[in-house]
Amino acid sequence: MKNLPIKIFQKRKITDDRNPEGGGSNELPQWARLSEQELEQRTTSMIQTLDAATEWLENRGEAKEFIPAVLKLEIQEKAIAKSHRGDIAKIFNVNDEQNVIGMINSNQLLVKVNSVNDVQGIKNNINVPERHLKGIAAITEISQFRADVDIDEDRVDDTPLRASLINYQNFQLNNAVCRVFEFECERLGVDFRKVNYTPELIVYRLSNTTSDSLEKLQSFEALETLAVMPTIAVSLDDLTDSIADSIPVKFPEEGKEYPTIGVLDSGIRDIPHLKPWLLSDSFSKVPDDLKDERHGTFVAGILVYGDQLNSSHIVGNPGCYLFDAAVIPDEKKDRIEEADLIENIREAISTNKDIKIWNLSLGTKTEAERNAFSFFGMALDQIQLENDVLICKSAGNCTNFKHGYPVSRIAKSADSVLSLVVGSIAHEKNSFDLSEVNHPSPFSRIGHGPAYIHKPELSHIGGNAGIHPHGYTVYSGVRSFTPDGRIATNIGTSFSTPRVSSLIAGVSNVINEPFSPLLLKALAVHSAKYPTGLMLPPEERLKTMGYGIPDNVANILYNDPHEITLILQDTLEKGHWIQILDFPFPANMVHNGMHYGEVVITLATLPMFAEKQGGEYCQSNLEVRFGTHEGVRQTERPRNPVTHQSGQNLLRGALYGAGYRKGVSDGFACERTLVQYGDKFHPIKKYAINLEEMTPANAANHLTAPKQWYLEIEGLFRDYICGRCVEDGIALSQDFCLIITIRDSKKQVNVYNTVSNLLSTRGFVHNNISLKSDVRVDVRRGV
Repeated sequence: MKNLPIKIFQKRKITDDRNPEGGGSNELPQWARLSEQELEQRTTSMIQTLDAATEWLENRGEAKEFIPAVLKLEIQEKAIAKSHRGDIAKIFNVNDEQNVIGMINSNQLLVKVNSVNDVQGIKNNINVPERHLKGIAAITEISQFRADVDIDEDRVDDTPLRASLINYQNFQLNNAVCRVFEFECERLGVDFRKVNYTPELIVYRLSNTTSDSLEKLQSFEALETLAVMPTIAVSLDDLTDSIADSIPVKFPEEGKEYPTIGVLDSGIRDIPHLKPWLLSDSFSKVPDDLKDERHGTFVAGILVYGDQLNSSHIVGNPGCYLFDAAVIPDEKKDRIEEADLIENIREAISTNKDIKIWNLSLGTKTEAERNAFSFFGMALDQIQLENDVLICKSAGNCTNFKHGYPVSRIAKSADSVLSLVVGSIAHEKNSFDLSEVNHPSPFSRIGHGPAYIHKPELSHIGGNAGIHPHGYTVYSGVRSFTPDGRIATNIGTSFSTPRVSSLIAGVSNVINEPFSPLLLKALAVHSAKYPTGLMLPPEERLKTMGYGIPDNVANILYNDPHEITLILQDTLEKGHWIQILDFPFPANMVHNGMHYGEVVITLATLPMFAEKQGGEYCQSNLEVRFGTHEGVRQTERPRNPVTHQSGQNLLRGALYGAGYRKGVSDGFACERTLVQYGDKFHPIKKYAINLEEMTPANAANHLTAPKQWYLEIEGLFRDYICGRCVEDGIALSQDFCLIITIRDSKKQVNVYNTVSNLLSTRGFVHNNISLKSDVRVDVRRGV
């Protein structure tokens, strides 16, 4: 029975902290060893482009003489790493200026050149190639930057546009450029409005453009992108089917505390089932005559009655108050532009900062890019940072199944790094449905997100769909309410997402700790498992379902005696790292001379962001290592005098049998996560290993008892953010939350007491997670 609260522990300040060390190799990598002819060709091309930049700078005109030229550098793949980026910057950072200002996709850098004097300084560096061999070799092509214009020729002239300007990473310069751009718009008769996505994105909404004015705007010196302003729509597509069923109205119990969830949607009708839970305060940017409350009401019904409507206990939240934030109109009567929707969301959240959990079952229908994050997604990140809130966001729906096409990747806006993005699984299968029960719904968009980040992170039930032999689409929907109070069914990630929002709110309401989006995300992901009977390869599970379906509120917060869950929350500064050489793993968890057990580790981090760095939007990363060693040994490093002897990181997938790595039906398949994240910057990482699945040879080397155990957490920051923070005087650091569960799969050892005692005897400060009240334990999963 799960009735033992999970624990929070702290690292030991002196014992476990590790300090920065000098080092690094000056050896030239193989790819940088150019022949004399290759080097001459490379430098000649660079000089020619710089000559063209000189001509451009000299012809700017008096009113624009302060606007820099911008060069685009193509970087060869092997030189993308942070360790090589600085060599490129050394060529272009002249006259005490950091001139590398942005990144496009994954291998194109943008460099500003302020003046003819700067051009000469860059040429001087290139003309001494022996000092800059690595930087020159890293650049395969150099050209003057041209704005990315994506406008159809048949566009109607009054269609609003979205223009973004180059961010030169200089506040005063950016402001001056904006003034010139606005003057240019006025001169051309173009209506403009500056819109707020994030402080780093300089974006304008343009309207009343003509073919002539559009042609002139495309040649504006600081234009970065120009495209049609995206519009957002939400619709139930008349898919709801009323069913002859009812459930009793439930009411908040007097004296009991319930969480509040903000519902960013189309509006909520105060039907009898929802009226007791609707707050008297509300927010609306939509006139009543333009509202269609079907979508918002359906979402709200799942938030409050999700378990009862599905006769299950898969969430375990007894109820939640609803804050109605109507941010989107009825698409049949009006459409809303992306910029306006973002402003509505920002205003709803910023004027109600006491509400910490928000459900957003809206988004675009456009697939996310592979190497660049969307404006919408980055805006959602900024809103969450500004207000210290967590948004649970739908992954998006796809209708490709109707035509037999592969499902699309997640929609733009679902590439928000800080949002908890939710996909859908099928809860039932009827005659013509495509998906098996507990498998991804045929309409649920999949990952990866940009730069290979894992989106969605979680999944929950959202319905099934298929094609009838007569050619029309059939649906097996989940239940909720219509605006007239009837129970109906519908499908979509819009309706899997509120189950996760309700779960997160339920956990947050029970915990008596300072609000932490990192902790809540980590707890939900840590608890997630794949449903029994899921017949998907491991890589497809992660891509389609994230880390699985989260457990209910009670099971997230409690352990049984044969397991323990430990939480470590901290901030890691650049160069510092954590190394616990005597991690408290039960020494008596041994079978046939070998350590055994299941270990689950989740690491959630708050990255530093740089919106103008393309696929490198996430500028910081944390790595975790957990394993065994033979004992402590002395080093020759004065700042870190000890480390482990013969240590082995047991989170490496290669240590485990191939049959287990690819297994889908064995006992641990529901939890096993052997992801190798490599050099990708993932804000959430999860590992789940069963030590008994290690190959015999590796087990003999690394699990033969007795062994000592270690835990290491180490950070990495990209070159761009390092340079910016030095220039701006900002300390580099990143917050994180690490959760580790140790479990005796044989249920022989009292792991909870053993590890708790070891924490005390080894000097760790630890305590049970603080809870406001007891949680009724119900271990039924229902999926």
